[in-house]
Amino acid sequence: MNIIIGNKVRYKKPQNVYVLLIETDGEFGSHNIKLSFNNNENDISSLRNYIILLEKISKEYLDGKPSNKGYSHIDNFDNLLSDKWFVYNNMIDYLRSYSIRYYNENSECYKVNITNDEEMIKEILK
Repeated sequence: MNIIIGNKVRYKKPQNVYVLLIETDGEFGSHNIKLSFNNNENDISSLRNYIILLEKISKEYLDGKPSNKGYSHIDNFDNLLSDKWFVYNNMIDYLRSYSIRYYNENSECYKVNITNDEEMIKEILK
């Protein structure tokens, strides 16, 4: 067997982007969902919708664990996360946590803290 070392692989680091990291857990271990949002009005609005959804899940299931009905009854779950959420044999993962990171123009990573505005709070409490 001959081993040939190729060219250096250049990994393109994210730039000027928000990354939403969602951690789930269940009978079959933990799983991660990673979503990226550009720093423009449409993507920030989309990120806002994901945050509202995750806050609704957190509020409804304080321990994170859904009942057998899952999360489909929560507004926007089917539109935003149902195709990404781990389900096996009708056993749905529960939300463990979520966090947001921001990568600037130099690909430096920053933790993001969100303060919900009044409009978001009304939406979450609906």
